[in-house]
Amino acid sequence: MARPHTPIKKELSYIYTDDRIPAPELKQLVINEVAGCVFQNLPEFLDTIFPVAQLANEIQTGQDRLWQFLCELVNAGLLEPSQWKKFPDDGCHEIQLLDPFVEIFNAITKLCGSEDRIKWRDEHSKPPQSACGELLRPDILAMLNHPVNSPVHWHNVLLPVEVKRRNQPQQALPQLITYARNLLREQWNRRFTFGFICAGREFQVWLFDRSGAIGSPTINFHQVRTSLVAVSTSLMQVFLVYSNPWSSLGLLQG
Repeated sequence: MARPHTPIKKELSYIYTDDRIPAPELKQLVINEVAGCVFQNLPEFLDTIFPVAQLANEIQTGQDRLWQFLCELVNAGLLEPSQWKKFPDDGCHEIQLLDPFVEIFNAITKLCGSEDRIKWRDEHSKPPQSACGELLRPDILAMLNHPVNSPVHWHNVLLPVEVKRRNQPQQALPQLITYARNLLREQWNRRFTFGFICAGREFQVWLFDRSGAIGSPTINFHQVRTSLVAVSTSLMQVFLVYSNPWSSLGLLQG
C-alpha cells in the first residue's frame, strides 16, 4: 500500500534501450571477465567427464558400443581407415567445414536414437532469436528439435560450436566464450553448458559454468577418430535429460 504522501502517477512511461555490445568490445569484455577463470589442456578432462564406460547399455559395454558406431559410420560412407571423409583439402574456407561436421554429428545422434529430439544445424548466416536482443552467430548449434522452417531461439540451444579452418583452437576461444556467456544469460536456470571448437583437423571440448571454464587438450579428430564419436555419444546422454518433456526446469540446472 502506498504511503498517503506518495502521489499516484496518471501516466506510465517506458524507456527502450539497445544494450547490445559491439563485437570487438564484447570480445575484450569476456577476456577481462574470465581472466584467471579459464583452464585448458587438462589431460584428465575427457576421461573424467566423458569416460567410455558410461556409454554402456544393457546389452553392450561402452567399448563395444563405440566400436559398433565406428563400423556403422564406415558403412554410411562418413569414415575411412585414415580419416573422416567429405572434408575438403587443407586451406579451404571454414564455411566448407560446416556441412561435414553437421553430417557427422547428426549421424552419431541417429545412431544414439536421438534424432527425433536433437538436431545439429549450420546457423552461421543468421543469429538465433534472443530475449536479450543479441546478434551472435555460432557456426553450428546442437538444439532441441523443432520444425526446420521455424526460427531458432537461444532457449532451444544445447551447445554452440565454433569452426576455424586452421589448427589454432585458441583463436576461437573468445568467440566460444561469448556464446556460452549468452546461452547462460538466456537460459537463466541453466548452470552449465558444453562447447566445441573445431579448428582445421583438431577439436577441443569446453565446459562452461557461471564461475569459469575448463577445456580438454586439442585432439586431431582424423588420427583419433574414436574421441569425436565418444564425446558426441556422451553428449547425447546429457542432451536427452534436457529434451525430456516430463523434466522440470530443475533438471536444466545440471
